[in-house]
Amino acid sequence: MYKLPQHGFARDQEFQLIRHEASSLTFQLMASESSRAVFPFEFDLRVQYELRDTLLTVEWRVRNPAAAPHELLFSIGAHPAFRCPMQPAAGEQFSDYAFHFDHPVGLRRQLLRGGLRTGETAPVATQQALLPLSYELFADDALVFSHFDFTRLTLQKADKTGPFVRMQFDGFPYLGLWTKGPGAGFVCIEPWQGVASLAGPAQELRDKEGILTVTPGQTFVARYSIEVG
Repeated sequence: MYKLPQHGFARDQEFQLIRHEASSLTFQLMASESSRAVFPFEFDLRVQYELRDTLLTVEWRVRNPAAAPHELLFSIGAHPAFRCPMQPAAGEQFSDYAFHFDHPVGLRRQLLRGGLRTGETAPVATQQALLPLSYELFADDALVFSHFDFTRLTLQKADKTGPFVRMQFDGFPYLGLWTKGPGAGFVCIEPWQGVASLAGPAQELRDKEGILTVTPGQTFVARYSIEVG
């Protein structure tokens, strides 16, 4: 049996810079002795950051370098945090901000217990295309969504004034929204290709919801973007 921390192992590894261009950087992480101790698969993970004006695009490429018949089973997700309130020196409060959607939405969150999903859901109160922020909203841990009908989310004051951060995440089946609590000074928008396990007996990795499978020689690609204004 292998044990992984809540956010996996890759974020604690040292990536190698393999390409440095005028507007982009590409980093690589490959299977190693330390990774095999917690994750018994061969992999080649490349992360590219490309900056064009005020738009940052992040691309993941996960290749299975193993020989047949060894499949690569994995999940991958982002955890970017954004300053909120964005202008605290101007007297702004966390509750001045909201998540703005492109159209009215109805949201149901996955309920969590100890970081694991319970299998139950609960409604999240929205105001048409707006989700007002409050620390109480995150009192029971992150807001975790699946099967949602939007691919873009904007963080800005509820009255749509002042600076904003906009994330685009086409093709991502899961999304997490999170902040640490009062005074944290940030909020996270987290597009995921995978999701936390269900509470209860351990599952076979292949049977876990959200697990991706890459056959030998094949590459999984996903990308998201962050725009500021």
